[in-house]
Amino acid sequence: MKVLVVFVILSLFLAACSTAPAPEPVMNQPVAEKQGDTKGVSGGGEAATVMIKNFKFVPAELKIKKGTTVNWRNEDGAAHTIESSDKNNKILSSDELSDGDTYTFTFQETGTFAYFCGIHSSMKGTIIVE
Repeated sequence: MKVLVVFVILSLFLAACSTAPAPEPVMNQPVAEKQGDTKGVSGGGEAATVMIKNFKFVPAELKIKKGTTVNWRNEDGAAHTIESSDKNNKILSSDELSDGDTYTFTFQETGTFAYFCGIHSSMKGTIIVE
């Protein structure tokens, strides 16, 4: 009986002293960086550009006038898409954009239009049309 008690105590001691295995490194994940100014404004009938950089839309929020054309330009090494967040109003739907590719859309209606990257769903942006 003493041997069993000693064995149980020794097992508990060894289990408590062991360390968890180191987590495996995750490859191809964006590195978080400090957020700067993420809002922009553009006038109507003009063009505005949203850059895709470091797995972010820059600016993340853009105010424009009705009739403005917005260009999303991918300057990332990874492919991205532009997709409307509103499932009932899917006005934005790009093909896969490689580095250097551009997706263009002209906003003819006022409102707030949320969008995201269909490949990296944590990437989100908003266009506010006045």
